[in-house]
Parts: sequence; structure tokens; C-alpha cells
Amino acid sequence: MKTFLAMLFFNLFSFVSVDGYFSGNHRLSQQEAVLILGEPCYLKTDYDSLSKGVQKYQSTYYATSGNDATKPIGLYYMFERYENEAEARKTFEGFKTGNQALTGFEMLNNMGDQAFFHTDGKNFHLIIARKGTKMIRIKVNTITPKTSVVEMKKIVGEMITRV
Repeated sequence: MKTFLAMLFFNLFSFVSVDGYFSGNHRLSQQEAVLILGEPCYLKTDYDSLSKGVQKYQSTYYATSGNDATKPIGLYYMFERYENEAEARKTFEGFKTGNQALTGFEMLNNMGDQAFFHTDGKNFHLIIARKGTKMIRIKVNTITPKTSVVEMKKIVGEMITRV
């Protein structure tokens, strides 16, 4: 039993120190969500997962002024860490290919290794940014006049640097 507990304790701390993933650097704070949404919000979902070698963290914030059931004002955030850069690049390229021909698509320079912004101007804003093996996806759906694209780009730029 002592051996099992020692192994569990050691593994917990080895995960905490692995490249900042479990240290909290990858999480979107409520303060950052408020700046992007432009209004008070609350955390609806928050979890880590591991699937097919990809470590993921997802969270959802809802603005307090929205209707959760019919038309929430949501900020959907995902951080992913891939086993290798080629897989991360391939995934990013898939998103880019699926969005680049659409109106409102814009490549973002000086944000990680690759990044783009996409919006339809009335319903959603989306940023996907990749640096090495790490990728951030963030989407605001439904946008309001209070939603800040400037803050969204600024915060994602800061986050992709700190992870």
C-alpha cells in the first residue's frame, strides 16, 4: 500500500511539472473571459481529458445576460497538447483549410507559429492558434456589441506565449 501511495504521489507531481500543462498556464481565467465577453460571466464547464495521445483542457463561460437554454452568450475554450508538432500542424491545417475560403477569415501574424481569426460578423468569433505541439481554440458564440475582438486577440496572443 505504501508503495502504491508513493507511486501515486510521485506521478501526481511529475504531471504537475510536465511542460506547464497541469500547472494552470493553459487555462482561461474568468477575468480573461469577462474582458472578451465584455460583461460578467460564470464558468459552466471545466475539465481535462486525454484522448488518442492528445491532452485537452476545455472550459465554457456563459455571460450572465444570456439565456442558457435558448441562446447562450458563450465563450468556448480548448487547449490541446499533441504528442508531436507534425500532428498539431496537421490538425491546425485542417481547421485552416475548412475556414480560409469563407468570408471573415484572416491569418494572424506574430501569434505563435500559426494562427487565424474567423467571424461571420453577427454570430461568432473564432481564433485558433498553434505553437509547437500546443494549440488554443477559442470561440465566442453568440457575439454582442460588448464582445471585444481586440481583447480576444490580445489574450490568445498572451496565452499562446505563456504555454
